[in-house]
Amino acid sequence: MAALLSADPRPRRLAAPSRSRRASWSSRLRTSAPGSPRSGWGGIGWCLRSSTCWRRSAIEAPAEGEAFAPVRRSQDERWNINLAVARQFHARDGHLSVPRKHVEMITMDGGGEGMQEAVKLGAFIDNSRRRAATLSPERRAALDGLGMRW
Repeated sequence: MAALLSADPRPRRLAAPSRSRRASWSSRLRTSAPGSPRSGWGGIGWCLRSSTCWRRSAIEAPAEGEAFAPVRRSQDERWNINLAVARQFHARDGHLSVPRKHVEMITMDGGGEGMQEAVKLGAFIDNSRRRAATLSPERRAALDGLGMRW
């Protein structure tokens, strides 16, 4: 009984690594990503600028003078894409009761072998409901045609 009372209920800490192991581990972290100031990965920006990274990966390198930039779309283009995704969802499921986190895939560039793009349909539907008072009559009529629950 005395042995049970004197036992320390806290778990024992593991011993810290030796000085040589600590140094080699931290130096590997510091040099793991060229251009990272201290330790860790430091982002992948170094990989995008490095020709060796392009040769080792399956990603195609950008052409000379071509820059990486996300596709910028106007509000009307985004509305049309979101509406097309809402029509696709409604045709498949018969309703627009979409959870806020729902993401729907749509094929861009027409045809059967275009690129797949993820569209946040749940956020679009939820935001449309919240901003119903400010929607134009045409946009509101388009959503009403799909049986939108306001």
